[in-house]
Amino acid sequence: MNSKLKYHLANVFICLNLCCFAQENTDDCNLLPMFNSESGIQVSLSIITEDEYLRLESQYPVPGPWESINSDSAELKLIRRYPAIFVNKNNCYFFKSVKNKIIAICKDVPAKDQDDKTFQDYKVVNISSNYVTFISIGYESEVYYIVDPEKNTIYISYGRPDFSKDFRFAYSHSNDYGDERITIIDLVFQRDVCLTFDNWYVESGYFIEDNGYRLKMIRYDGQKTRYLNIQMPPP
Repeated sequence: MNSKLKYHLANVFICLNLCCFAQENTDDCNLLPMFNSESGIQVSLSIITEDEYLRLESQYPVPGPWESINSDSAELKLIRRYPAIFVNKNNCYFFKSVKNKIIAICKDVPAKDQDDKTFQDYKVVNISSNYVTFISIGYESEVYYIVDPEKNTIYISYGRPDFSKDFRFAYSHSNDYGDERITIIDLVFQRDVCLTFDNWYVESGYFIEDNGYRLKMIRYDGQKTRYLNIQMPPP
């Protein structure tokens, strides 16, 4: 087994179809990611052709920028609407993950110098279909959190999350010092997965409503391009 394929999750079944057995496709083995899941899910990865990628690209345009909102005003509205969920204790909110792990979103008041490695801050950056997205800012780090106040559940996204049209899924990709992190969250069945690809980055991608996330992946040396399809079958 490729040493880069590591499991840090419970009860996850992974189907990999990256054509590593053909000599001409041995580079595809380098696409095997590390997996991290809070909930435990089945994920299928496969290489598709450029033609297949382009066939549906125009039907699923990339979502545009979010509408700007005032974070302080949004917080007050959330506190009034969900007083039992949005409880600010010592400048922190506390939420439960799908495994009942407590996750805190905090800020320093007054804010410290952002060069200070202990610096923390957050903002409410989006509210869509009752899902609340925070950005948590620390020393050389940004993490997004999606909060479902109806279920008192929080999910982590390592890039700005977008939502499928039916708001069943949230998905994102981001790059951290050469590691491309792809996050897919099933908001209905409360499942999530983060895939980390070493030495590759996402140039473009689109999400299909029936569980498919298609990505154009470029190797960092610019010598290889692969088109990847990630599917999360229903539970």
